[in-house]
Amino acid sequence: MVKLRVRPTASQVIKQDEADGLPRKLRLRSKASKAI
Repeated sequence: MVKLRVRPTASQVIKQDEADGLPRKLRLRSKASKAI
């Protein structure tokens, strides 16, 4: 429990990175689907 409280910002940063990476993956998938 203490560890989770110690670094709440780390989890938020990771979530932000994932949120930024999702649209990129979706774009790559859309391009791949069009190529196929």
